[in-house]
Amino acid sequence: MFELIFFTSNRVKTQHAKHLCREFDIEIVNSNEVTKLANYEEPIIDDRDELLKSSLESAKKQLEISNYGKNRAFFIEDTSVNIHALSREYKKESPGVDIKYWMKATNFVDLDYSLLMFGNNRSVTVRSDVLLYLPSLKPTVFHFIGESNGTVTSKDDEFDTNIVYPWLDNKTFNKWFQPNGESVVISKLPIEKADLYDFRAKAFSQMLLLLEKNHIIKKKTTESLPFVGKLFENEIECHIVVGLTCAGKTTTANYLISECDFLHIEASDFMHEIYREHHGLDSKVDIGKFAKELLARQPTIVSARIMKYLKDFQIQNTVITGFRLEEEASYIESHLSNTHKIKRIIISAKRDIREERKAERNRVGDIKSTECLINRDKREMEMGMEALISHDQNYEITNEKSFEALFDTYKTKLNITTLSNSTVLKNTDPNQLKLKQLIILALYGMRHNEEKSNFYSTTDICNMVNDLGLKKPKFVTNIGRFFSKKVGAMFEVELIGDKKPVRKYRLSNTGAGYAKILLRYFDYSKE
Repeated sequence: MFELIFFTSNRVKTQHAKHLCREFDIEIVNSNEVTKLANYEEPIIDDRDELLKSSLESAKKQLEISNYGKNRAFFIEDTSVNIHALSREYKKESPGVDIKYWMKATNFVDLDYSLLMFGNNRSVTVRSDVLLYLPSLKPTVFHFIGESNGTVTSKDDEFDTNIVYPWLDNKTFNKWFQPNGESVVISKLPIEKADLYDFRAKAFSQMLLLLEKNHIIKKKTTESLPFVGKLFENEIECHIVVGLTCAGKTTTANYLISECDFLHIEASDFMHEIYREHHGLDSKVDIGKFAKELLARQPTIVSARIMKYLKDFQIQNTVITGFRLEEEASYIESHLSNTHKIKRIIISAKRDIREERKAERNRVGDIKSTECLINRDKREMEMGMEALISHDQNYEITNEKSFEALFDTYKTKLNITTLSNSTVLKNTDPNQLKLKQLIILALYGMRHNEEKSNFYSTTDICNMVNDLGLKKPKFVTNIGRFFSKKVGAMFEVELIGDKKPVRKYRLSNTGAGYAKILLRYFDYSKE
């Protein structure tokens, strides 16, 4: 997959770019994921050509001194707005390329009054300029322009930012831009219509066409996952374990990890990753509402990420928990059926028993949600869990007694053995591990009895990593740089503290599953 770096400090613009490129085998990577140096310097000037030229040169310098070097493809994007009445009055494009700062200083009442004074011509053109730096192709720098025409809305309504497509927001000029032929602003349109008037989409389509014509990218296909290698001698299985909250899905997965060498993947960890990408850590947007709306529009978005994650592993027995939709399970089946025997398992328990488990988990800090199970069950069933649970190929297991009873029933019904299939001479030298692996093992050591641990600062994690016995100790900056690039689905992150919140981390269930894989080959226990 072609990797294209997007030089921007704006998280929402990155998500917008990924959306616009979604039909091609191209990975849009935010510049913060490849270098923690300062982002490119964007001068505050009215001259568009000079601004773009200066910004491009600054981005090139930043990339050249990063780990990636100067020969990586990247692009920058600049948005400008031409409110025609203001531009005629002030004898220059207004607010022009200064739109970001102009929006911060302008309220709708003043803008509306100015337009009335100038004859109430409300026509506007929104423009996107994309500069692509492509070292492998002459002339190296390519300029694409997209424009959309419309009017400044006559009414400043209050509305919430789109929970799934956050560039359709209530903060940028999108909240006042009403495309020609529409009766509402672009931020209120359904995504299918908003895409038609998307000024960035028009510039991006030109860029994608250039890349496609030069055989750098191509349209995505639905090819099966290209696994290589094989770990187990016996038939390989993938268990899709579903059920309502606190039914025992994670408990079952932990059993399969510990006793049967399964790789565990928790679907909700990938949903949290997507949520952070869209809304950040300090968002007030409810993740349950976000997940419901996102899956309604893109039902396989999480399962597609899981498939991408699996490419890093050899073929092996796998257990996936946390799916909410039939489409998610079907997607996995369609991609893994050539290499795995797929089994669906529904774990169930009465609500009062699940309430007791939820209360216990709250006491140990595993779940902080105060949402009652009645409401949560209703929400999950409405999302699509009902169809998933009622699938005619499910193995049904009731989990209302002891762990031992659950495991005995599971072994019998699924016909599995607790005998591990992997016998490998373990490495004991932590100096041969990568930083990511060291961090995962260090955090895994803080989990007790399969329960999630507290959250830890980068300083805490640095000390844990160095306690593994490294010859050359790591520094806090190493740990901070790792987490600042991309947290990913293997970690959970929270802002902790009132006045100056600090980011703290712990392993997710998926991260713990990865740690178990590492521990097949590495022993970090001290003598």
